[in-house]
Amino acid sequence: MLQRTVHRHKVQAAQKGRRSPVWLSMALVPLIGLAYVIMQPTIPRVRDVPLSDDQLRAQVAALTLPPTDALAQRIIVGDEKTRLKANLGRLIYESTWLSRDGKVSCASCHGAIGTTKSERTPASPLVNLAWQEWFGVAGASDSLDAAVLAACEQPEQLDSSRAVVAAAARSLWSREYQAIFGALPAALPPVERLVGTGSPELPQLRLDVAVAATGLASIGSPVLLDDIIEQSLREHIAPAAELARRTLSPMQVSRPWQHQFSQLSAAEAAAVNKVFINLGHALSTYIIGAVTVDAPFDQFAARLTHSTNVNEALGPGFGAAELQGLKLFLGPAKCVSCHNGATLADQNFYNLGLSQRGTRLDAGRAVAVLQAAANPQGCLGSALNAEPLAADCAKTLTLNPRNAAALGAFRTPSLRQLASKTSYMHDNRFASLDAVLSYLNDPRDVPAIGNRDAHLSPLALTKEELAAVGAFLNSLNGRIISLFHAP
Repeated sequence: MLQRTVHRHKVQAAQKGRRSPVWLSMALVPLIGLAYVIMQPTIPRVRDVPLSDDQLRAQVAALTLPPTDALAQRIIVGDEKTRLKANLGRLIYESTWLSRDGKVSCASCHGAIGTTKSERTPASPLVNLAWQEWFGVAGASDSLDAAVLAACEQPEQLDSSRAVVAAAARSLWSREYQAIFGALPAALPPVERLVGTGSPELPQLRLDVAVAATGLASIGSPVLLDDIIEQSLREHIAPAAELARRTLSPMQVSRPWQHQFSQLSAAEAAAVNKVFINLGHALSTYIIGAVTVDAPFDQFAARLTHSTNVNEALGPGFGAAELQGLKLFLGPAKCVSCHNGATLADQNFYNLGLSQRGTRLDAGRAVAVLQAAANPQGCLGSALNAEPLAADCAKTLTLNPRNAAALGAFRTPSLRQLASKTSYMHDNRFASLDAVLSYLNDPRDVPAIGNRDAHLSPLALTKEELAAVGAFLNSLNGRIISLFHAP
């Protein structure tokens, strides 16, 4: 009896130590499933954008640069005089002689044109400008000629003067100048006088009282209603309008050497201005020939015209990720509403609602329209009126200095060749493209001045979708070449 009892307990104990194979497999099922889930790659959170192949073809074609030979014909690259101008422009572009400290050239900030050298610079590359209408971050220049002349004299750029530029024509480029424009003016002073003469003082510009008052009311305010503006103008801000106007006006810096320009005779001043304008035109001729080629997006666009479907057109530098980004760009990301056309810039001005940085307040387009209209080297100025390239002044004539919506608005930049930049936005506040996309995805800053543009609202793009848009933007980077350089 005792032996049977002991045996029975041993059998039961052994049975307890063993589990049924069926029970064991059931226990392992959830563990295997969990391991499978863990081992699987994360499915990208990128929404599908319904676009037919034909719809995509049409939109891609609208974003593609024209062939370079069409641009070459437009700017008469083959014309001998044009080529001579471009050659002189290249010498000016690469020269450090024009800057106040003798160390900075146009290429120092904007990069070399038409070389294999790859470099990143703080300023935007001067490329594809043949399709641009306004120049400068707020459009203070209505032509490329006016823009390059302004750059020579602005303190934050070359910080030079027109007299120094004219001196360079006499000292460095006399032969090149005369081959294009004829002999230097007889009244042009000698180099030693020109170097210390400088530039004439520029006119003092003042904002319209109502625009300035609106700007003062909006400073630091995230939302400004129309009735508040009207009430403020009537009851609160009108007494301070003059103060606001002075605060926001781009008061010109008076430099010690500026008064010396007035010491020149009328003939000498006219000679300096003529040479200055001619050299600026040579420089702009060289710059206008800089274009981008071989961007992966443009190669995709070319393949797409001959492909039976979109996937056939994918290739190096433009694959599935870039295609996803392109579709988001055209759809949920709303980028194309402002970034359209061959350079992906609509030539308009918007207030992105960026917050104040430092103590300097930049009123943006509201000030730039005054500068463009008053610029002696601009389309309405006496200096360039005779130039064929500046004959159409319609856009400048229709500028509205009383448009309060221009406060804090800046030009839509081109999205081509963004890899050439080290910083982004009109004030270079963002160090990476990712930071720009992050802000635009959720723009919540209190605008420094004016009101954020109504079309700029949170996009709620996922991290993966932002990465896809970034991949598409990177596909817009190509090589910068000059149409004037020998192939």
